[in-house]
Amino acid sequence: MTRGQDGKQQPQVGDVFAFRIGKKLYGFCWVARRTKPEYVYSSQLKKMLDVPNLAVACADWVGTKLPTLEDVAARRVLRVNFDGQKPQPCVRFDSCGPPRGFVKIGRISKPSAPQVRELYSGFKGVQYEATRQWQWDHQRGKLLADDRAAEREEAAQDRADEQALKAKLAIRKKATLGNLGRIELLPEWVGLVGARHRKSIEVLLRDLIARLRVARDRKAKLAAIEAIVLKINQWNDRTGVIETEEREALATVIDELGHKAGLRGHDLAGEFRDW
Repeated sequence: MTRGQDGKQQPQVGDVFAFRIGKKLYGFCWVARRTKPEYVYSSQLKKMLDVPNLAVACADWVGTKLPTLEDVAARRVLRVNFDGQKPQPCVRFDSCGPPRGFVKIGRISKPSAPQVRELYSGFKGVQYEATRQWQWDHQRGKLLADDRAAEREEAAQDRADEQALKAKLAIRKKATLGNLGRIELLPEWVGLVGARHRKSIEVLLRDLIARLRVARDRKAKLAAIEAIVLKINQWNDRTGVIETEEREALATVIDELGHKAGLRGHDLAGEFRDW
């Protein structure tokens, strides 16, 4: 059994899957080949695995019913050109099996697909591209109008989110160590990190606040920061969550807490952190 990055059994080379295009149409794809295994981390299994990627090829076929064996036998690879791009084969790579909604309908004895650069949008990417190509060919006006509406909505939401974040950061910066109890400490992590991970770090930051409030001198305050940062190091060794944006936000809030306790300087965690 070959396991994917999610720890579940990968489909076999040659397996064919049908998927929905909108509410009334179907397309299909097949596993064309496997790549050489790569050593990757499985967040589901909490360990490293040797995992091959699957090259998933999409058929240039759309129907109102599930494809027949004759449809599969006559398959050819879809070449996408939506949004005015240069036509390219719709072959995408995935380290896992198909998501819910994909239905296995058969197996090809000698599967193949063009050699392409490895784009890792996988099964979901194949479904998205087949759907968008059909819309580009048959409903282009509506598709472009919907795109413009979505862009306007996204821009408005981005402005609202930015304003809300600025307000939260201003409240945090203004607060003293004694009245941070109900204030969100890491609003910058919303959308970057899952709620469970944010809560874990908030707990450690509130521990830091408690330690800073009782620390009497600079040495004790820096020792409090060091103790909490070492705990964050251990947490990040397990989770691997902290990247560039997360690091900058976390370093900023630790600086703010240190400044509220009377410390001065930038990147107070820098001497102790390994993230």
